[in-house]
Amino acid sequence: MFPLSPTMWVAVGGALLVVGLGAAVKIQSSRLETSKAETIAVQGKFDAFVAQAKALGDAQNAKAKALNEANAKLKVKVDETAAKSRTDLAALYAKYRGLRNSTAASAGSGQLPPAATVTSSAARTCFDTAKLVAAMGRLETGVPGIVEQGDVARLRLSSAAEWAASLAR
Repeated sequence: MFPLSPTMWVAVGGALLVVGLGAAVKIQSSRLETSKAETIAVQGKFDAFVAQAKALGDAQNAKAKALNEANAKLKVKVDETAAKSRTDLAALYAKYRGLRNSTAASAGSGQLPPAATVTSSAARTCFDTAKLVAAMGRLETGVPGIVEQGDVARLRLSSAAEWAASLAR
């Protein structure tokens, strides 16, 4: 082989080590620069995505706020209409009760003669007159309550339908 001294071997080994480390540093530096460039490109795309998502979110928030304001105005309008309808119905029912009570109070002196309590023939009687009068009285007192419930339900349904129609616009 080569008759070199041990210091020469150390020097050659050191030189090879420096050359090897230099090549490794150069390769790693190149990879680092490439990675930085890719990171910058990806960061730019990410920033653009964030900006776009923020813009879409702001637009949706503005739409939602406008819709909520419109719904609040519509709710006030519907509530006012419902309150007016309830007041009108209450007044109508009060008048109806007053009319019914005044008619019931003057039943003895009303325009129609009282119904005959006895028929001319027992064979013609198919019901108990007292029971019929009692049943008619219960019917007359129960029907207005049912009518009131029906009107309230109809009013609520029409308010809900009006509100739903306004949402569809």
